[in-house]
Amino acid sequence: MLARLPKEQIEFAEKYLLANGSLSDVQKKLDCSYPKVRRLLDETMDSIKQEIRADLREKEDLLRALEKDELESKEALMLIRGLVSGEKS
Repeated sequence: MLARLPKEQIEFAEKYLLANGSLSDVQKKLDCSYPKVRRLLDETMDSIKQEIRADLREKEDLLRALEKDELESKEALMLIRGLVSGEKS
């Protein structure tokens, strides 16, 4: 899921995690203002939440299609594998 985020947010997330969640440490590593680091955190969290919601919708749509026999089992397996591996179709 993180791989689908914009590059700036991926880099921020990596630095944030490696800094044990310390925004002041991330600020030093990025050499930028605290408000910018805070904005990056907020934007990254929003993007992650959107990705989670999109994944859930995709899974629900897939289950509905299976229930209605609108989807062949082989196709469903390929789609499920894509969801599990993080690939978007």
